[in-house]
Amino acid sequence: MHSSTSSFSQAPLSECPVRSLLIGIFAFLVICLVTEHFWRELGHNPTISDTKEFWAWHRRHANVPQALVLIGTSRGQCGFDHDALRSAFPEKRLIQLCVAANSPVATLRDFANDQAFRGDILCDISEPFIEKRQWHEQQPYIDYYRNQPTPLPFAEAAVTSWLECQFAFMSAKLKPREIMKSVFERRSWPTPDIRIVDFRRFRQMKITAGTVDGELPRLLSKLTHQLGTQQHSPDDWQRDVKELAKVVHSLTTRGCRVVFIRFPTSGPRVEIDETAFPRKFFWDVFTREIGAPCVHFLDYSPMESITCPDMSHMTPESARLFTTELLNTLKNDLAVNLE
Repeated sequence: MHSSTSSFSQAPLSECPVRSLLIGIFAFLVICLVTEHFWRELGHNPTISDTKEFWAWHRRHANVPQALVLIGTSRGQCGFDHDALRSAFPEKRLIQLCVAANSPVATLRDFANDQAFRGDILCDISEPFIEKRQWHEQQPYIDYYRNQPTPLPFAEAAVTSWLECQFAFMSAKLKPREIMKSVFERRSWPTPDIRIVDFRRFRQMKITAGTVDGELPRLLSKLTHQLGTQQHSPDDWQRDVKELAKVVHSLTTRGCRVVFIRFPTSGPRVEIDETAFPRKFFWDVFTREIGAPCVHFLDYSPMESITCPDMSHMTPESARLFTTELLNTLKNDLAVNLE
């Protein structure tokens, strides 16, 4: 009788931890939903941090049949339209490996040295990134990918990035430290990120001409300083291109197709680039020597007419138009069949 009474009196106590756990989970979910709603009302959208760990996770999936790998810089991340590529090549595995502000040559060399790779490559490249002194810039990404003893860090990066794609409050701009910095230094909430990177690593620039008008003088000054303070020798350039052609040759001889694309720029940027790298001494030499099809946006009127709000990156609408025109050019003008 005593034992029965004791068990009966302890039953409600055993339910307390469960009830507390459920209440805690419910409260956590409510806080998350309220926080998410608050930041979305202020214009924030989910975006990934785009780390080298997550880049490496995508690189691991490139050695598959029918891979179409996109390498380059932020222009390629913004300018290759996923839906247009998927519509044109439904059977291909699209791998987005562009890295902002970094020459893609290290990644191209890694694929050339990887005998297991049998895919095709679309390479966004511009004149400064063809110079050998910048070839190393994506090497830290390659080193990280090559030196991991287990796939666990890649999986962790993929899980983190997936969560970031679901919730705006997980954005790097909305970490507690960044929020406090914005509130106390600028007396305002953090502004929405204009660069939205999805789980596939495709980037959308949420900008208009009005968004960046105030930044254009600073961008022009920085650009003029960067390109104007360095000497660019046509002779050195030709030697660099010939060395790079050997990398391309090692890919094409085993059946990989490589295409180099000079993405659109607009406004004063076009003239600044031409002044620093006169086309007849640089890009035209690259086209003749590299041993792979090349597309320059200025050679095709639909691409030439594209306007970039910040002079360098396309909006999602322009990226869709550009990618469609690029694929038509490859198929109809250059007889490049990537299917």
